[in-house]
Amino acid sequence: LQRGAIVAGVALAVLLPWLLYLALSGGVIPYFETAIEYARSEANASMLDAWPWFGMGADADAWLFWLFWSLPLASALLVAHRWRRGDQRWPGELAAVVAFVVLAAGLNAGFLRDVLRTRLPDASVPAAILGAWLLGEAWTGTRLPRRLPQRLQKRLAQLAAAALVAVSAVAMSQVAELPERFERSNIGSGPAAVYDRYRQVSRLLSLPHRQDEAPPSRFAAILMPFFAYLDRCTDVTERLMVTGASPDIVVLAGRPFAGDGVTFGQWYSSAANQPRTLERLRARRPLFVIVLDDEGFRQRFPVIAGYVQEEYQAFTEARDDAVSLPILVERRRVPQGVDAETQWPCFRQAGRGSDPRSGTPGIMGD
Repeated sequence: LQRGAIVAGVALAVLLPWLLYLALSGGVIPYFETAIEYARSEANASMLDAWPWFGMGADADAWLFWLFWSLPLASALLVAHRWRRGDQRWPGELAAVVAFVVLAAGLNAGFLRDVLRTRLPDASVPAAILGAWLLGEAWTGTRLPRRLPQRLQKRLAQLAAAALVAVSAVAMSQVAELPERFERSNIGSGPAAVYDRYRQVSRLLSLPHRQDEAPPSRFAAILMPFFAYLDRCTDVTERLMVTGASPDIVVLAGRPFAGDGVTFGQWYSSAANQPRTLERLRARRPLFVIVLDDEGFRQRFPVIAGYVQEEYQAFTEARDDAVSLPILVERRRVPQGVDAETQWPCFRQAGRGSDPRSGTPGIMGD
């Protein structure tokens, strides 16, 4: 109890600056209300309803999901058995395992959701530690009730552990796309090919985020000409508003997001606090609104949708053969010129980072 009180006191002291920041930036209670709303919406959209089947193909995600949940459960049952017997191999062993069981359960509850293969690494550390402890038990292990000879129990435990490790290894290779990554790394082609791959990756990492070689999403790909226009004809401080769950758009645009969330999609902004969001939008008005999901946006954010309808008008559309993304502009903005490349209005004066008549790249392009 004394040690627990010390840990709690130190944790509170460390968190105090963050709690003060929340109190000054809108309140602690509204913060947690928004967090709960976010968690509920994401849980409803990412329920896992698949069962594992030998860790192959799409079932690999489900196999690892249930494996991650089985590890703390199996560890807790084994700890209870050994605690009743007073069996502890070193002082504090069972207490340490219990701590990792609690940590694993918390991380699993918080992180394991769809898309699983992007979440599994976040919860992997306590799972790996509990897995290593359980493997040790299979080889050195605890005596179970004498329904079978001890030697046979040990061999069966080792066989089951080896089978679980093998299936899990196959599942992990599937989730990690190991064959594809092995091929892309050029490891099979020798040291010279690996070095060439290293140089390619180094060159890519030295470039800006906006790499049209492999855009993060289809929406980002068709918006590339609009991003180039932003470089030529807007200041880097101008904000963008995106009505859909594509946060890569504001990153590739090189512009800050508008409101209190990266995008106005299902997960990134608070539908419960629209008056606060509207206040922030009016204080720092976005120049453009990129419409990804008009119907969902109007249903989820009716107050913000009304503001957009009142304050913004059609500017252009970004499209390909199957997708069309309307782009709106603030009605009150006065253009400073015309972009020579697109003939669209420019909202940055010539000489402020680029010349709109020449179509040369601005700050972000440089």
